[in-house]
Amino acid sequence: MNKFSAVGGFCNNPSQSTSLDGSTKYASFTISCGTEKKVCFVDCIAFGQISQLILQWKKKGDRIFIIGHFESVNKKNDGYKLVLIVDQMEFV
Repeated sequence: MNKFSAVGGFCNNPSQSTSLDGSTKYASFTISCGTEKKVCFVDCIAFGQISQLILQWKKKGDRIFIIGHFESVNKKNDGYKLVLIVDQMEFV
């Protein structure tokens, strides 16, 4: 089962990006989660209405609860990268 859930803080302001073929817009951002001794940084991508809400209301330092699944995606010049695709979220 490929499922991940966490509460984390935005490490940067969410940015809007477009798929390589130009057909899909999405929000990309990184959250940090964990404890003071162990911190995990998770690169995230959100689509659709979730993307719009994040871009409109969230900024660096804000907190969020996310549920998603991991996928390997082609990140232009970075090659393939493992990212969290956000399926659900709640503002914290």
